[in-house]
Amino acid sequence: MIRKLFSKLFPRSSSPLTTTATQRLEHVLHRLQVEWEVTPTSQGGAEMDYHFHFQNGDFHAMAREGRPYVRVHFLFFLDTAFGNLDNVRYACNEFNTQYPEYKVIYTLDEKEHKINLHIAMSFRLADAQEVDVRDFGSSLTMCFEAARTYRQLLESILESDNSNLEENTAMNRREVFLAREAEIQHQSPAYRWRTNETERHTLGQLLRTMLGVDEVNFLRLRVVAREFWETSVEEEMENYDLADVLTRREDDGTALFVCESATLIIEVTTTARQREEYVVHLHAEDEAEGTLYMRVTLVQPTLSASPRHSLVSAEAAKTTPLSFLMALDTTDPRQRLSEFQYIWDEVQAALKEGKPLEGDRLFVSLSEWPNVGYDLYWGRRFFESRRYYEALQYFENAYIVLSRNYHEMSKSSKEKFYELAYYIGLCYSHLKLYRQAYFYLDATYSQHSIRYTTAYVNTLVDSCDFRALPIINVLLNNLSEELESDSEEEDRDNLPQNLFDFLRFLRRRKAYALIDLHHYDEAEQLLHSLLGNPDDEAFVLDELAYLEQQRAAEKDNDAQPQP
Repeated sequence: MIRKLFSKLFPRSSSPLTTTATQRLEHVLHRLQVEWEVTPTSQGGAEMDYHFHFQNGDFHAMAREGRPYVRVHFLFFLDTAFGNLDNVRYACNEFNTQYPEYKVIYTLDEKEHKINLHIAMSFRLADAQEVDVRDFGSSLTMCFEAARTYRQLLESILESDNSNLEENTAMNRREVFLAREAEIQHQSPAYRWRTNETERHTLGQLLRTMLGVDEVNFLRLRVVAREFWETSVEEEMENYDLADVLTRREDDGTALFVCESATLIIEVTTTARQREEYVVHLHAEDEAEGTLYMRVTLVQPTLSASPRHSLVSAEAAKTTPLSFLMALDTTDPRQRLSEFQYIWDEVQAALKEGKPLEGDRLFVSLSEWPNVGYDLYWGRRFFESRRYYEALQYFENAYIVLSRNYHEMSKSSKEKFYELAYYIGLCYSHLKLYRQAYFYLDATYSQHSIRYTTAYVNTLVDSCDFRALPIINVLLNNLSEELESDSEEEDRDNLPQNLFDFLRFLRRRKAYALIDLHHYDEAEQLLHSLLGNPDDEAFVLDELAYLEQQRAAEKDNDAQPQP
């Protein structure tokens, strides 16, 4: 049964397995003091399956030639009834979004009428060293923690007995957005970025998007990898595929890492006609089913210490690397088209019958043209997976077409259009491209939506915009007056909770803005007033610690002798 399950879940390969790969894995398993059984997963022995038990858990490790990554599967950690399928799917989506290192998947046992749940992860086992033994054992142990976390998530969903999972999903994402994503507590966010075999992400696209410029003129590109390569041909530099330097395509369409790291040194001139040098470092990170993950780090040049830059503050002159994940998908792109076609047909049938739509289907219904619907659907899907760069490509394609027909739209269509602008603004905000984010979020501000206003305020504060504090003060005054007038007419406990949550959000953002403006005393007083709420405690303590660091740094600077 185990072998049959594996043949369904994980495809086989036909490349031969090297002795070195098996020896590395067997060495680690031996040092962990576990016994294993090894069998080929296909008739040709292309991929080997190591079946073993670790801390009473049933594990399988898959190894193949030329790949330093071992695929590990923790099977049957939980089962539940068939009737909980929707809840299981929802829990899987939520867990896999929040914990990308460990993927929870499910299979259906029709004979027993139950759903079996499993965990999949990958581990880079490059050398048979003690560090690999320790880290591999830790990764196996973390599978149990991942299983416990998923079990708690599923139990909370089942206990809530919430039949409207779409609404539950939307509310949960909004809470996560407010608490973890948008309110950056003076930390640099991580980026996620994906590509596939039909949509290449080139060096020119990377620089134009991440630098927020319309024009990049390439002068020279130097690539330091297994071999040194250099070019001054502008077309080659513009269209250079970032994935090509680390990966190689096989005849069957799969991809392999052929290099662990590479460094690109790019000399360009931008719209300001100033010659600049950028460094892009690529590193092989991980390998999952049909996907290769690479970390991209972009280092921007530091302003030179010349008289023309003497008025630039030290903070503005700092070099801040941008680091994010890029993933190469090797799945057939026709699968994506087939998935959308199914959703599109479902939406059109629901519209004809007058049935209500929710979630992705409601978003797709914004357009009557399939090509725009395709952009809306996949943009939303990639956004929910935190694939913000790729989502932008789809969202903006749809925005360009729909914006031309704005004045002919119905009221409900305009509401959906503002939702599209909101998502585009969030994508740019997550990529720290705040000027572009402001363009779209400013259009939504007039809709008086808490969700839209939250994103708008976050963009102003995180970009240190001079308008942030005045707008927050206006919102605080208006909201306080509204809550006071409502509390006089009815019981305060019956007022919507989201209004009080929004009020606390505005106060947190105001404290953040005050710290950036060096108004430490006022910020400290406001932060102390927020300590009474448990939901704000972590934010307040972090910001108070940061505030004290800034005060100490300023005292040290003042104590330095002046030249």
